[in-house]
Amino acid sequence: MENLKKMFFVVSAILLLGLFQSASAGEVKAEAGLKIASVDLQRALNDSEEGKSANEKLNKTVLKKQKTISDMEEKIKSLQDQVKKQRHLFTEEGLKTKEEEIERLLRNYKRLVTDAQDELQKEEQRMIKSLMLKIHEVVKKIGKRDGYSIIFENNASRILYADKSIDITDQVIELFNKSSK
Repeated sequence: MENLKKMFFVVSAILLLGLFQSASAGEVKAEAGLKIASVDLQRALNDSEEGKSANEKLNKTVLKKQKTISDMEEKIKSLQDQVKKQRHLFTEEGLKTKEEEIERLLRNYKRLVTDAQDELQKEEQRMIKSLMLKIHEVVKKIGKRDGYSIIFENNASRILYADKSIDITDQVIELFNKSSK
């Protein structure tokens, strides 16, 4: 990320230097042979068919994990309620056994939640990485096809202003959807 920022500032400085040199030589060119565009990769990821499908798949996985966790919560709560209501019916040793069982279930529950969060996070990162590689290829294809000199990413390059006419996100989504079929 830091390298991207440095590259952006170097490219910006070169562009500005070129514009100042042209202006100081008495010529102001609206276009110095550069064709620049920007793309919102996050929107391309979220709005593409493959991105929506991946998100839906991840949400299904989340729901399965939540169901497993909820089932375990119910089991623990039921056992806790049983011990609370029937406490007087247990021997001291029986009560101790039930409390140890609750503690074991609570440890397993915490482990289950942590493992589920880790697994979901890794799966999300894997999906995003895979999709972003494909989207980057589409951006390169558009860049070469349409003769762009530079294509910036809207959110990461700290562009403070960009005319909407240079945003090629819709083209990226369209080509990505076509290429993923």
